[in-house]
Amino acid sequence: MKDCWISPGGHIIGLVGDHYNTVYRKMDSFELTGSHFESAKRKNPKDVVGEIINLLLSRGWIKISFKENKYLLEFDKWSLRHRGNFRKWMLGKDDKFKVEMVSKDGKYKKVLKSRFEI
Repeated sequence: MKDCWISPGGHIIGLVGDHYNTVYRKMDSFELTGSHFESAKRKNPKDVVGEIINLLLSRGWIKISFKENKYLLEFDKWSLRHRGNFRKWMLGKDDKFKVEMVSKDGKYKKVLKSRFEI
């Protein structure tokens, strides 16, 4: 599973389509309701996807994408909880990979080349 979500509790949720479609189809897993999507649409009708993803990141979720032979981790603010959940996810991975970590505000950026660097 290359693209996925990691919950604040450390549960890994594989994708159904893309990140947004997974959230929409599995709202209960993300503790969201239809009113969250309606609120996001009222707040920013041109970027509902961005609003929902930012909401999840602010709640402690980690969004993982695999592009150009590297993993991209997106999160709100790096914390010990994120570190633990990230390490748990990395245990199932080959140790020869590249990870680019980026916080939502852009203040935290780091590139890892093996799971032993975290």
